[in-house]
Amino acid sequence: MSVTFNKKQLIITGLVGFATAFTIAYAVGQARDPVTTNPGSNLVPTATSSENPVASDTENLLPATPIGIVETCITKIARVADTNPPLNVRSSPTITPDNIIDRLENGIWLSVVATKDGWFQISDPLKGWVAKDLTESSCSQKIERVRFAPGSNGGTISDRFIGTGNHQYLIKADRGQTLTVTKIDGIFPMIITPKGELLAGNPYQDDRQSWTGKIPEAGDYRLELISNFRGYDYSFSVQVK
Repeated sequence: MSVTFNKKQLIITGLVGFATAFTIAYAVGQARDPVTTNPGSNLVPTATSSENPVASDTENLLPATPIGIVETCITKIARVADTNPPLNVRSSPTITPDNIIDRLENGIWLSVVATKDGWFQISDPLKGWVAKDLTESSCSQKIERVRFAPGSNGGTISDRFIGTGNHQYLIKADRGQTLTVTKIDGIFPMIITPKGELLAGNPYQDDRQSWTGKIPEAGDYRLELISNFRGYDYSFSVQVK
């Protein structure tokens, strides 16, 4: 996930690990399969905050160090995006001259069952292993805890879905505070209380742009988005004061 602000806004960044990919080529005529020492995220960088309108009262925010912790990130769906297609599907997460079992063209959807050392183990459209960095992927299931730095009270959260999934952002608030959530792109998130009650937002019926209300009880408030189709980008601003 990537979160960006102007110099007066909080930057919230989910710490999904990024790694540097390198390419291994075989003289025996095999197509290349890059392997990463640490699997990285394929999330698309978000636009700068100058392109994202936010509530006017966020103008009093102070610059802050990014504060965000991704507690859960599970990838279940990916899409082939090889820079030199077709993509090799291998029988094991290694590159050898004799372990290619098939090849897949760009745009094909993959069901991911495991991640290992820069590789995805897939079960559909066939069983095997593919290089993660030659696919387009994101967290299918994500839980991220968001905290505001001292002197700041809000910011913009942006990410994307590749295929189906569920993203949850946990924001701690005290009773009596005012919470404001404003949609910028995608769909409006569900706002759920610590007891699991829905305050606002319904992905099937609600097309609202913004919601403001008093916090009824102290605790972790959940801003939740779901994708039941081929995925989408989203962005929304959050304020607690």
